[in-house]
Amino acid sequence: MKNEIPPARMRLPEGFSHLRADLEQILKDHRTGVTGVVGPISQDALALSVGITRVALSRIENGHTWPQCSTLDRNMHELELGWPQVAIAGDSSRHRSCSTVAFKARKLISFVSACAWNAGRMAGR
Repeated sequence: MKNEIPPARMRLPEGFSHLRADLEQILKDHRTGVTGVVGPISQDALALSVGITRVALSRIENGHTWPQCSTLDRNMHELELGWPQVAIAGDSSRHRSCSTVAFKARKLISFVSACAWNAGRMAGR
């Protein structure tokens, strides 16, 4: 079936190593019509068609959370995005799952934030 949604545990396609760091901005720019072929669409309308809340979409677009693989796939479908627009080309021989990449990105962001916070504390002594 053409409109069938792939399972949530999908893997990045062959030839792509990881998601782009600016994924949230890409999604937001395509939703608002800044780039892409789809005209501007409200957060409410996109969230409804993707099957998430407007708050969840806002958190994704503002970089507060990474989308689940199934959510990313539905966003890509609605916004007519392809993998070259949201992922980095590279060695995909390890076949990392989309959720593993998002988990590692969140861990890295938490680590960097903690380091910056500790550096600020140390500088204030």
